[in-house]
Amino acid sequence: MGRFRHTPDDTIIINETLFMPLSFFVTQEPAYTLASPYTWRDYEQTVKHFYGTSTTQTGAAIPYTDGDGYIANIAAYTAAYAAFLVAPATLADAKIQQKQAVRTYALTYLDGNVVYDAVEYSCLLSERLHNEAYYFSRIGQFETGETSTIDHYVLDASNSKVDLTLTEVAELINLMDKLGMVTNQVIDTHCLAIDALTTISAVLAYNYTASWPTMPYVG
Repeated sequence: MGRFRHTPDDTIIINETLFMPLSFFVTQEPAYTLASPYTWRDYEQTVKHFYGTSTTQTGAAIPYTDGDGYIANIAAYTAAYAAFLVAPATLADAKIQQKQAVRTYALTYLDGNVVYDAVEYSCLLSERLHNEAYYFSRIGQFETGETSTIDHYVLDASNSKVDLTLTEVAELINLMDKLGMVTNQVIDTHCLAIDALTTISAVLAYNYTASWPTMPYVG
């Protein structure tokens, strides 16, 4: 099964192996759009198709015919994007390019899934959970009639409602934040290693695909 993702920072990811900016992807697929106000899409063939914002996710039809076509065209995109990436002229330019590649690669983990109490949740909804927990801390309830002992629903990775207490919501937020922290530490490690290199060839050959957290993340 293939996978097509459009991340909130406008990176297109196909099969978790090809990462390219939306600005390049639309040169290959000019008809591709993601309607406002939506900022991300996640399509996995025969499994799921969602799109959303930092606080919402909406189910969409399967199969996603255009997405199937994008997945099938991965070889063509890979070749075109490789040709697009002109070798940098200076060592400094090479380091900037490779460190950006590290940060793009990290999106798989920053926007990935965590497992809490045997259920997967998408970190794409982390901001929503933070907002709802902050609301509770100010108001004293999630909505009319709720208290800290009453369950509050959270959408899991398959867009199903799961009832969690305030304590459990806080633990889920902590797990998502921990994944973000661990991922950012790996980013720092790779970027520091790249900065230490002394030739363009060494920078471009640097392997930044190691040492990332295991996904889905369990803490």
